[in-house]
Amino acid sequence: MRLVPLLILSLLAAPQAWANCAAPFATMFACDIMGRDARVEFCQDVSDADAAKWRYSYNFTSGLGPADLSFQATGYYGSTKYMADDAPFNTSGSGLVNGDHVYAFFATGYETQNLESAQIHVYRSLEDFQSRPESDIQRLYCRPDTVRIDWAGTGPG
Repeated sequence: MRLVPLLILSLLAAPQAWANCAAPFATMFACDIMGRDARVEFCQDVSDADAAKWRYSYNFTSGLGPADLSFQATGYYGSTKYMADDAPFNTSGSGLVNGDHVYAFFATGYETQNLESAQIHVYRSLEDFQSRPESDIQRLYCRPDTVRIDWAGTGPG
């Protein structure tokens, strides 16, 4: 019975690898925030074959507690922040609308390889998200070793 305490201890010592995306939602993007005991997750429900009916949610959690901010999005927008056909890295992401604000993530890499960095941005409006990419009101940096991303569901469709 010594295995159970060791398992519990290893889970507590490891980076936050568990998910807040409860079925039928799946993780679209997740990461631990650099320098904080916090984690963010963008979730998508793709259980309906009609992509127009997909639902998205956002969870921001500090420590082991319940989500500090959690909502089901009223809108979803893909984004390409920096893109060049010949570049080894491109930055793309997705934004979820909640009220007037847009909560977005951007990942710099190329498809499923070479993840260079990832960030969380919050914008005051959809217009800021779409037209003024450097106008974010909050920016958090992800620990690269904790990033989980579904590249197929990221960026413009």
